[in-house]
Amino acid sequence: MYKTMLPVSVKAAVMSKIVRTFGVASATMKHGYSIDKVCMMSLKRSCIYPKDVQRITGKSERSGRRLLQKIKGELGKQEHQFVTIEEFATYTGINPDLVRQYIVD
Repeated sequence: MYKTMLPVSVKAAVMSKIVRTFGVASATMKHGYSIDKVCMMSLKRSCIYPKDVQRITGKSERSGRRLLQKIKGELGKQEHQFVTIEEFATYTGINPDLVRQYIVD
């Protein structure tokens, strides 16, 4: 009933909370959301940006850019390629799960 009365942004927030709390199966079976919608809501990005590095390390955004450039150089990546969360975590020695907690979309 509430699905038709709430704005889309509120529905998305509710859906995200349901997926985080109860998992995909509950969101699809109990709450009537399609599996595609559930999967899209639970996806997070896999690359890391200087602002994320700033949040994690407490250093400046410029320092984050320098660190990402250094990681790209070590990995032999080209300028247009991204650094993944796993690559960043491996390079810095930080647990990937801890890094993901700082990723804000």
